Amino acid sequence: MKPQSHLMLPMGAIARWQKISAALLAATLCLGSLTVPLYAQSVSDPEEVEDIEAETQDGWEAVLRSVQLIDEFDQSVEAFVLQVEIFEKPTTTYANAVYQIYGHYQGERRLLYSNRGARLITNEAGQWVLPAEVVSITSLREEFGEFDLRDLDLEFVAQVRYDAQSRRDQRLEWRETYRYSEITRITTTEFYAVETAYEIRQLFLTYLTPATVIVIEPQSVSCALAQYPGTPAETANNRYDRAPRNDDYSHSSLRNHNFSRRNLEKAKFGRSDLSYANFYGANLTKADFKRSVLHQANLQSVYGEKAKFDAADLSCAQLAGSNFSDAKFKQADLRQADLRSAYLRKAKFKDADLRGADLRNANLSQADFKDADLRGADLRGANLHDAKLRDARLEGALLPEGFSTRRRR
Repeated sequence: MKPQSHLMLPMGAIARWQKISAALLAATLCLGSLTVPLYAQSVSDPEEVEDIEAETQDGWEAVLRSVQLIDEFDQSVEAFVLQVEIFEKPTTTYANAVYQIYGHYQGERRLLYSNRGARLITNEAGQWVLPAEVVSITSLREEFGEFDLRDLDLEFVAQVRYDAQSRRDQRLEWRETYRYSEITRITTTEFYAVETAYEIRQLFLTYLTPATVIVIEPQSVSCALAQYPGTPAETANNRYDRAPRNDDYSHSSLRNHNFSRRNLEKAKFGRSDLSYANFYGANLTKADFKRSVLHQANLQSVYGEKAKFDAADLSCAQLAGSNFSDAKFKQADLRQADLRSAYLRKAKFKDADLRGADLRNANLSQADFKDADLRGADLRGANLHDAKLRDARLEGALLPEGFSTRRRR
């Protein structure tokens, strides 16, 4: 007997929803990944939904569901499907979702998929079923290369980034991990037969056991192995190429791209995906990386005076030995970033998240850490002369010898 959902919604709630044909889904699935349908589905009559025991974090309550699509004839896996159902959402001025899949094998965690382009979420408060994210199995095999996906633990992640009236660039995340063999399966025929986000939800619930609501809350960063295209040993000649100045790479997908030794003075990278990119030894003077994603990027031995990283994601990034004097990192995510021996004089870290960051022997003189989160950061040997640490969080931080928190101003 198939498990029944404890979240029954009235069918009349979908009367106004727009539909996208199953033919479009079937025709485009082979391209690698897609989102269907294109619209979030509102859930009306919320009083008819049965009570769910869950806490509320930042006004959001949601659940992430994941299944495999299989060919009903040869039982081969064609794709993975991820869908988020939001039970409660606050009013926002901007919100989007990012879907990722990680593979775990013998202690290694590798990113296999991250969607390109924004998956916008409506700004209205209420209950919503988001469009499904479909990821072809072929694209995952290309990323993991020689490994057999059947040997992996697969981690499905949904991230939400949103702006509210009083807060900007809020980041929330929830995830679930399965053995490959344990992921619920649905046939492609059944999946193609449904059209709306709500109908996909109902199909999921036909096969899945009643889901526990996962409260969205900030997660700790887990730094995977770097995949830099180059290393210092391979690029020993410390000369820049002759790339023109003022290059504009804004709103681009440049994952794993090699910018090593490039002259990128005043270049624009705003809102670009630069995860795992290699900037080793590059000239980034006055470059603009505002709101870009630089997760685990290689920024070692960079000259980046007055560069702008406001609201950028630099989690797990490598900035060791770089010069970022007078650079701006306001509201940046630098969790577990490596800033050892970096020259950060007069750098601005106001409201930045530096939890677990390695700042050993860094020059932080006159740097501004007002309202920054430095919990668990390693500051041993750092120069904090005239640094502004007013209202900074330092619980669990390893401080320079002889440094007193009473010096904060």
